[in-house]
Amino acid sequence: VAGSDLYGELGVGQAAVPRRTPTLVATGMKSAAPTAGSAYFLGEDGTLWGTGENSSGQLGLGDTATRTSLHPIATRVVQIAPQPDNNSILFLTDDGTLW
Repeated sequence: VAGSDLYGELGVGQAAVPRRTPTLVATGMKSAAPTAGSAYFLGEDGTLWGTGENSSGQLGLGDTATRTSLHPIATRVVQIAPQPDNNSILFLTDDGTLW
């Protein structure tokens, strides 16, 4: 990852420290979905991870605390659909349910 990391959306453990060169965040991921101030990562094992701004609870962790490192949101996820304009995400699990 690289960029401004204003809210910790790069998941490197701190916020507001620009990354001007690529920085390793995690291994075993198969896709990433950025939104306005958050980022979501889908692991090869179906775990959905989130980091960054959470002022409206958009990380789905039950609170509004901003996260600067990856936190698990859900398991058995097969597809993610970021909504960049409103800082949220939709995801589909392996049993066909949409969250």
